[in-house]
Amino acid sequence: MRERSDEDWAGLLGGGLMALRDLVAERAAESPHVAAARLWGALECLRKAGGTGRSLTLDEVGGHGWVVLSSGDARIATWSTTLNGNPDPAMFAVLTGEER
Repeated sequence: MRERSDEDWAGLLGGGLMALRDLVAERAAESPHVAAARLWGALECLRKAGGTGRSLTLDEVGGHGWVVLSSGDARIATWSTTLNGNPDPAMFAVLTGEER
């Protein structure tokens, strides 16, 4: 996942989600960059499922790199990990349910 400036993330996520980014970073004890990538992954899941996805909330911070977000009836599980010894994190996002 590529590092981006706060201005770039605000442009991608919308200014309204930057506070959620900071909350996720704090609760998950991770960088704002990784937290923003989680939100971006969740938004992409929602868009591909036909939703707008602009109202995300933090549901749960689990162990081992998992964070669950929600939007309406949709829940998006996100997982941050490294692959094949590469030190840069990779982000996975999986949507269950649907946005209404």
